Amino acid sequence: MTEATQKKLFSPFEQAQDTNIRKHGGTGLGLALSKQLVSLMNGTILVESSLGLGSVFNVTIPLEKASTPPKKIKHLSHRKVKNEKTNVLLVEDNEFNAEILVSELKDAGFIVTHAKSGYDAIKILKSNNFQVILIDIEMPGLDGFATLKKIRELDLTKAPVIALSAHNLSQEKEKALKAGNARL
Repeated sequence: MTEATQKKLFSPFEQAQDTNIRKHGGTGLGLALSKQLVSLMNGTILVESSLGLGSVFNVTIPLEKASTPPKKIKHLSHRKVKNEKTNVLLVEDNEFNAEILVSELKDAGFIVTHAKSGYDAIKILKSNNFQVILIDIEMPGLDGFATLKKIRELDLTKAPVIALSAHNLSQEKEKALKAGNARL
């Protein structure tokens, strides 16, 4: 990115390029908030960038050595659910997100089936039963809301649905409820 862009990058509502807004969404608050949080911890955040080659962000936060060792914390993935036969349908088009969710759910004892699209989910539901459905609302083609609405119209399942979103907007919550009684 250019030096001019770097100078305004940590300002609220700024993004490196206008095309990023359309491509990735967002408000341009992430780096501004990051800078404020780092400042509150008496730290610094710097950016090094070469136009067209990428950027590196360095965060430095001064820490003191703990006087006593921390207590060992048990990782959540070691906790097993009571019913290890719970079938979960995960509807997620992003492979990275799906890989993480599938891994965590399996570690917690769930049986997971992954559908890569709303269309795949409908096909899978026609011949399989699930106790819960996790569905991404931002998918290409048939998005999560349309998929859920179709599932309910076809009466494919009465399983509870949890809609997954990178956003937490009240409009999306209302839309999820209207599409088929999903929780966001």
